[in-house]
Parts: sequence; structure tokens; C-alpha cells
Amino acid sequence: MGVGYEKLSGSDPDERPTVSHSISPDRIILQKQGRPSNGAVIVLHYLFKMMAITLYMFGWLVTSSYIMNFIIITLLLSIDFWIVKNISGRLLAGLRWWSVVDDEGKLTWQYECWSAEERDLAKSRDNTLFWAGLIGAQLTWIVYATISLFSLHLSWFLLCSVALSLNSANLFGSIRCRVGKMNLRQKFTDFVLRAVLRRPQTQTQQNI
Repeated sequence: MGVGYEKLSGSDPDERPTVSHSISPDRIILQKQGRPSNGAVIVLHYLFKMMAITLYMFGWLVTSSYIMNFIIITLLLSIDFWIVKNISGRLLAGLRWWSVVDDEGKLTWQYECWSAEERDLAKSRDNTLFWAGLIGAQLTWIVYATISLFSLHLSWFLLCSVALSLNSANLFGSIRCRVGKMNLRQKFTDFVLRAVLRRPQTQTQQNI
């Protein structure tokens, strides 16, 4: 059963709040009876990630052609990108994002997620597995990209860059759906101010 998302209001997607919606009575009944397992979605969430990583590591056992490995791995990464964006993100973590072109030809991004009530009813395991797969794949490709760069295997570094680009798009979109707009400059300023204000207090306590 799909989640009843509501469209966020406002013209600026960065200023739109996290979507809030009421849960249908049918969904509450299903939750109380035991939510149907998302096992198949979890498998899909990990399957193409693992296939791409495995082929990157052991593709030479299948074919010695770099072009063939590049095409197959890129295809697997593209399928994984689509699954995360359109299936696993929506069903496991309640996240959905997409782009819209208005009448003036301006491209804007839409971000939606479950309300706090919806997340309370969802299985925390599904949400944990979603983020673990997404972040784990990103860290893995960062390691491979670093190794290929320092070993001067630039052709493989190009492939790692493709993987990082696709996975980063999903990771960034999912984070934006979950926490909204992140003003890094403001967060850094707040961190510095807290550190500066805390330091005199700590020194005063030590002098006492």
C-alpha cells in the first residue's frame, strides 16, 4: 500500500518544511496486525550495489576487457540509482525527491518524507538498512577511488567517479528529504560560537 504524500507548499524547495500527512485508517490497521515485510525491497536495495562492487573487484575473472566491465558496472549502478530513488527510499525510509520544470522553464527540486507519526509506525530496521546500504556503498567507492587514484589507474578512477556521482545524488537527495535544507555556513558559525563561549566557562571552572 503506497504512502499518501502531500505536495509541499512554497515556491522555493529549500524553504519547504518536511511533509506532514495523516495516516489512513487502513494503514494503521496493517501496522497493528504486523506490517508486511519489505524483504524483497531490502534485497533489491543491496543486490545491485553488491553486484557492481563485486564485478569491480573480480571482473577480470569474467572478462579482460575494461570497456565491457565499465559498461556492465555502469549499467548496474544506474539500475541501483533508480531503485534507491524510486523504490527503496520511498518504501524503507519514506523519502521521495524529484525535479519539476515550471512554465517558465525553471528547474526546481521537490523533497518529501514521512511525518514523525509515520516514522513511528514504520519498522526502524528498514530505515536502518536503507541508510546502511547507501552510506556503506558511498564509503566503499571512496576507498576504491582513492586506491585507483594513488596507484595511477585513472581509467578505474573514472569508473569510481561515476559510481560516486550516482550514489552521491541519492545520498544528498535522501538527506535533504530527511533533514531539510542544511546551511553549512550557519552550522559552522554556530559550532565556533559554542566552542568560544564554552572555553571561558571551562577556564573559570579550572581556576576555581
